[in-house]
Amino acid sequence: GQQRNSEPPLPNIPEWKHRQKLAMEKEALGFYFSGHPLDAYEKEMKAFAIVDISSIADKTDGIQVILCGLNAELKEITTKKGDRMAFLTLEDRKGTVEVVIFSDTYQSSRHLLDVDDPLLIVGTVQQEDKGAKIIAQRILTLLEAKEHMTQAIHIKLPAQTVTKENLADLKAILGRHKGDCKAYVHLCTDEHCEAVIRLGDRIRVKPDRSLIEEVNRYFGAEVVSAVLTNGPGPARNSRINNRNNRRSRHPGGVR
Repeated sequence: GQQRNSEPPLPNIPEWKHRQKLAMEKEALGFYFSGHPLDAYEKEMKAFAIVDISSIADKTDGIQVILCGLNAELKEITTKKGDRMAFLTLEDRKGTVEVVIFSDTYQSSRHLLDVDDPLLIVGTVQQEDKGAKIIAQRILTLLEAKEHMTQAIHIKLPAQTVTKENLADLKAILGRHKGDCKAYVHLCTDEHCEAVIRLGDRIRVKPDRSLIEEVNRYFGAEVVSAVLTNGPGPARNSRINNRNNRRSRHPGGVR
């Protein structure tokens, strides 16, 4: 008789989502192979003056920087005063760095330290003999950062397509997203923007993703850009930073 194939049929299993696939690669190989989880956030990351972790060693002690990465490891401790703080290993595509999270920052950001989403950290560089570390001043998700660190939004429209009707529709869209952020409309030709209109203080917006997506969807193109605050530079509160630096150099204060 005809010989039958004794191999059982393979189950029809749906393909892993890209993020799940990357997580399995990291678990099995110890590194990402087919990409990196931060690749999906490239557009959001470009909106900020983010520095690579690999460059931290060359930064001036005390300078403020913005980092973006994943929570690779978290160690939470209690100080002798009973305050909770943490040491976070932040990982981007080029390296890792230790982030010291003192109690005030820890309390305001604890809920973010368990999520898988990339974290944006505003902090100061602390150079030590054993290497550089970051003293966290503020911790946000990328989506939160886009909202809370946006100073103004700019809507760039082709001048030849602007009408009273779509300007009225734009005003209605902005009115559904009220907030504290200034908004500007640019009327542009192929060569340059000929006019910039600052919308009045009565038209201030909340620059979240839903606003940006709604405006872009209405005009059928990516017409919204953001001007962000909190760029890198000298630390703004030297008294607090000096206090934090002294505390972090004395690990005997924790248990």
